Amino acid sequence: MTKWFRRFIFVLTAVFLSFTQNASAATDKKLGRITGEVGLFLKEEKITARLKFDYVALDEPETEIVFYLNETFNVRDVKCSICGAFRFDREAKPFASLKIALDEPLAPGRRVTLHIRYDGSLREMYHKEQSFLELGLDWFWYPIHRKIGQFDFTYRLKISTDAPADFRLVGNGRVKRKGKNWLAESKTADHDIDLVMSD
Repeated sequence: MTKWFRRFIFVLTAVFLSFTQNASAATDKKLGRITGEVGLFLKEEKITARLKFDYVALDEPETEIVFYLNETFNVRDVKCSICGAFRFDREAKPFASLKIALDEPLAPGRRVTLHIRYDGSLREMYHKEQSFLELGLDWFWYPIHRKIGQFDFTYRLKISTDAPADFRLVGNGRVKRKGKNWLAESKTADHDIDLVMSD
């Protein structure tokens, strides 16, 4: 079974589970928020990111925060008010995982603001021959909560790129061009950030 197929099955299952949750639980859900800056450099086929992740513990005290992240990426820095050491485990199952130890347990419903900086390759996501870049949940291009489908968030990202002027960026939220850059932000809470860039 290929890695891509395993991811596809995982995402499909997570989406199904998110739609079958109890409606009242969904309305009571605490929302996270992701803001920051993302660089999409097509000539180098590279991504850079500096994200501020407003994280909420869900239904049990957490002594470690775990995110799924693309195994080809490099995590440069993680900081928060109660963060201890972090490590990026590319061999973790079911997917490569960023594991952040906490100096004190994070109680259910409690928030902590994480500052995460990473970079990596876009080679798998950028189809140069078709001038087409697709970023979404299946590529783990941003830190994905390990309980996918149960953790919704809003987002606001400034996106810089070296893409040609005729390229456009679209997403699952509102996307506006700001000079040479783009602003992508959610209109409603979601569990994914989809971005597609092409001519």
